Amino acid sequence: LERIRNLGRDIERIEGVDRIWSATSAGHVSGAEGALVIQDLVEELPADSGELEELRENVTSSPLYREHLLSADGTTAVLIVFLSYPVASPAAQDGIVREIRALIEDYRGPERLVMTGNPAFTATVAETMQSEQDKFTIVTVLLLAMILAWVFRTARAVILPLVAAGSAVVLLLAGMTIAGGTISVLSTIVPSLILALGIAYAMHFLTHAARANTPSAPQAALRRVLAPTLLSAGTTMIGLAAVASSGIAAIREFGIIAVFAVATVAITTLLVPAAGFAWLGPAKRSPPANALSSLDRLLLACRTSALSRPSTIVITASLVALVMAAGVWSLRVDTRFVSYLDEDHPANLAREEVARHVAGPIPMLVLLDSGKEGGILEPRNLKRIREFQNWVKTLPGIHTSFSVSDLLGEMNHAWESADQEANPKRSLPWSRGMAAQFLLLYESSEFAEDLDRLVSHDRARAAIWVRTEIYGSTESREATTAMREYLQANLGDLKPEVTGTLLSLLESSDEVARGQARSLGIALLAIVLVLVAILRSFRLGLLAAIPNLLPILMIFGVMGWLGVPLNLGTAVVACLSLGIATDDTIHFVVAYRESLLHSTSREEAMERTFDIVGRPIALTSIALLASFGALTLSVFGPVRDIGWLTGLTMVTCAFGDLLLLPALLTRFGPEPRSATTSTSARVSSNIAPQRAAVR
Repeated sequence: LERIRNLGRDIERIEGVDRIWSATSAGHVSGAEGALVIQDLVEELPADSGELEELRENVTSSPLYREHLLSADGTTAVLIVFLSYPVASPAAQDGIVREIRALIEDYRGPERLVMTGNPAFTATVAETMQSEQDKFTIVTVLLLAMILAWVFRTARAVILPLVAAGSAVVLLLAGMTIAGGTISVLSTIVPSLILALGIAYAMHFLTHAARANTPSAPQAALRRVLAPTLLSAGTTMIGLAAVASSGIAAIREFGIIAVFAVATVAITTLLVPAAGFAWLGPAKRSPPANALSSLDRLLLACRTSALSRPSTIVITASLVALVMAAGVWSLRVDTRFVSYLDEDHPANLAREEVARHVAGPIPMLVLLDSGKEGGILEPRNLKRIREFQNWVKTLPGIHTSFSVSDLLGEMNHAWESADQEANPKRSLPWSRGMAAQFLLLYESSEFAEDLDRLVSHDRARAAIWVRTEIYGSTESREATTAMREYLQANLGDLKPEVTGTLLSLLESSDEVARGQARSLGIALLAIVLVLVAILRSFRLGLLAAIPNLLPILMIFGVMGWLGVPLNLGTAVVACLSLGIATDDTIHFVVAYRESLLHSTSREEAMERTFDIVGRPIALTSIALLASFGALTLSVFGPVRDIGWLTGLTMVTCAFGDLLLLPALLTRFGPEPRSATTSTSARVSSNIAPQRAAVR
């Protein structure tokens, strides 16, 4: 008891802490000789076993303290920290949490001390995110350096792209710092995203420059890849701009940051390697001819299959799309913020421990408004509030609740005890006037501020605090719906309103679903229009869009079949993947359109296209897969989901661009102009002799 009291007093001295509720600092109502006395529950520490037993009885028998400040078995005590409102900033709140945590460390003794709650969880996530961002950046750089070294075998091809992409990362982080931005779960992946896209853009230039290895090769390579790369960056920015239209702040900020990041890295990774190669001149040695023989064999197999069995590939892709579409029907929306961290993370273990011994650490609030002064204190209203509290504890995940009815029941019990008419049921005051007198007495004590959390000064409005251990939007939706139905049926005249963290979670869940459909629709429409515009062909634009729809179906289908929910992290995967997936498609169809000008058949044009962009597309897919695969090392559940889902998308996109798209173009694409011209010439030559014969 002494340690609880001292710890509470020291926490209250921290700037930004408003109030502490604990077993030694809560208001206690007692009756003696026809009077009520309101004082600290522990005015002085018990001097003997008799006083200690009396204190234990007061705490464990009162609904004001039992399961709120002390566990039913008396082994666990709770200190509830109320922060001053409003808190200056998220950073200031995290600072308060760190001070409290340091104080707890100083107080550690034979007891086990844990801290939980939304501010504590948020601070832990923020600290972990910083280390996560550093880890992702280092791992991504190492993986990309290994891939570049394996492919090109020259120092310049490794150093220049990484310097270009790295400079974009530095510029972005500096800009975020200057603008006062904060790190979020989603923004932690931005450095890895920039590096991956930067190396992907550079891959096309490096492949063309290394192929010639002449003094003019850098300029020629830059001319070839400049337009497709900028267009690719544009479609990626469109996908991310669609993400930025989300109504959820964290998703919106991620989209805005990523748009600027892509624009920056597209410019740096085109100019820096090109300038460096032009300055250094041709490399002294070229990469070994057989360095990528396995990759070339795979490309040859894709080209051969697309040319020889296009219908089979299109039908197979259609069947896969149908299977994935069936999985989409099973997709569910569930925002579960505790899944940001692993189940065995100390923050989640602390949360579970508190919920196991006392009331759940997540509050919900039920606000009531009688519409008239003193209306809440009507005996009928107080009784209905108590009935709701008894009912709400029957819902899954809800332990207990606390309201002005509990306080008035305790005061009435103390009053009756003073008159030797103790009522263990804590009956409510029999009149509105008596209830008003009780609250007036409590308001004149040093605990008046605590009363403000339960009832307004004019006694027209009240709040019921419901303590829960519900963390997912699905469960919160069920609990909130049940509560609203009960309240409307039984307290509808008091204009009940359910609010709190869980309701915000529920609204975020709904916005994820609405925002996903809206963002994806905007991105898809914009990208299709861009493809049609740059290819100057409606048919070719639609054909180019089809392989990019399959990965989106794949994402949602796999999520549906595996039971992965749509949440804060996975909500960005589709638009992000759509924007990135279109990059290689643009390179392929631009090269195919150029090849048509110099070919006599679709097959010949396809062979030319594979020779030009086959290897760069495969290499960029490998680089993107490695970069996003690094995210699977994260301790954050949403980030891990982004990693493996986006990695799956990159694999699907690669086969879409190298197998399905060639099959579609071979089967339904435009004919080469030279083929059309030669066919017309043959037809004319055949008609002329026939006309002569007729004459």
